[in-house]
Amino acid sequence: MRTTINKLPIFIVGVISAVGFAPLFWWPITIAGLYLLFKRLFYNNQLSPQAIFIQSWLFGLGFSCASLWWVGGSFRFTPYGMWGLTIAPFAVLGLSAIMAILIAIPVVSAGYIRKWIPAAMFPLTIALFWVGGEWLRGLTIYGFPWHLLGYTLAGNLPLMQSASLGGVWLLSIMVILPATVLALQPNRKLIAIHLIPIIMLIGWGWQRIHNVQALPIQNTAIIIQPNIPQDLKWSGNPALQTREILDMIDKFSKPNHLVVLPETAITFIKEDIPNIETIIADRLKVDSTLVTGIPSRRDGKYYNSMLSINSNAELVGLYDKKKLVPFGEFVPLRELMPSFIQNMTQGGEYSRGKSPNNLNTSFGNVLPLICYEAIFPQNIIKTAITMQPKFMINITNDGWFDNTSGPYQHFAIARVRSVETGLGQIRAANTGISAIIDGYGRVLNRIKIKHSYYIDGIIPIQIDTVFRRLQ
Repeated sequence: MRTTINKLPIFIVGVISAVGFAPLFWWPITIAGLYLLFKRLFYNNQLSPQAIFIQSWLFGLGFSCASLWWVGGSFRFTPYGMWGLTIAPFAVLGLSAIMAILIAIPVVSAGYIRKWIPAAMFPLTIALFWVGGEWLRGLTIYGFPWHLLGYTLAGNLPLMQSASLGGVWLLSIMVILPATVLALQPNRKLIAIHLIPIIMLIGWGWQRIHNVQALPIQNTAIIIQPNIPQDLKWSGNPALQTREILDMIDKFSKPNHLVVLPETAITFIKEDIPNIETIIADRLKVDSTLVTGIPSRRDGKYYNSMLSINSNAELVGLYDKKKLVPFGEFVPLRELMPSFIQNMTQGGEYSRGKSPNNLNTSFGNVLPLICYEAIFPQNIIKTAITMQPKFMINITNDGWFDNTSGPYQHFAIARVRSVETGLGQIRAANTGISAIIDGYGRVLNRIKIKHSYYIDGIIPIQIDTVFRRLQ
């Protein structure tokens, strides 16, 4: 049996290793897959740097394809309809091939410096190089820091608590270090030196969750999940959809509540509805504020925006999305692309927002995140420190990805952001998963995916985290 496993093609090992991500969260299998990878690469020290690169790239290709396959489903919602799916395999393979390079480079770099470091330090060196590569992927919009190893632990509350100390990168180290240590098989003393800190982190996380006291309430919120199918989102009747949204606001809003709708819940351009503040205020109850996603237009440019309007018909705040989805919200190097790619974006070509990194509401200053922005930890922790928000509002669509693993992975990522910053989070998604999350990553209330419903819940106060203080 062991011989059969050891002979598995490394691409297949990568594919199997991806089951650690949501919705399965089978993270021990991810560790086992990494163990097989590093044992093949470094145990006998016989592979050349070129061979190490190829083997780790093949692992990364399988790992990324199995993690990101859901991206392909979104192509049926392009202007080409079901024909768009013919592009999907090439898009997933192309994206995965690039991601695999960003995995292979740190691995081969760690192998290159092996002869200059003590053997006992090599397992930790591999882990740090890998996580360093993950960190670099979060620095630019093209880095796509989605399937970071640490997110495999996002289904386990005690394990996830270590993100409050070192962010998702510490979670990644907790996944990769056991694999490297066991693969290289140092003596028992060195195994203990490497693994005891991880065991202590697990114990600390368990104690942190089980000793938590009830958090003070700072506000109450209502989240509305419209569940509008993506194929009707932009091709349907915008007037009818807007009427349905307004009816939901009228039906579900309550006095002195923050009401939150998803990304582009209203598909009309904001500037094409001159009296939008009054229209919305007429549906709100007294002392309430609505936060919703809506496209906006200024100076001939279009923005994916989030606005807040109170029951006095006042525009309290406006935020424009800064991290745009390549080929989803804009086409990089558009003038150099063939025409069929130029027409891929659905809902129009958006420009990068230049508004401040916060959103004013009648319930305080909040940290706004629109969809894709939730996957960039560096930006979020920086904003949490500089803007001192009371909580996060994360609006997204996720209808692009239907009932694939994509929405579940996106939700897991959002939970880790709350653990890192200690901020409570209101997450409104068009088709799900909508939820209220506290600073420990606990889901206080949620709406199932593919359901049209609402939740009425509390917004817990922010908690302190070491990760935030260390920035």
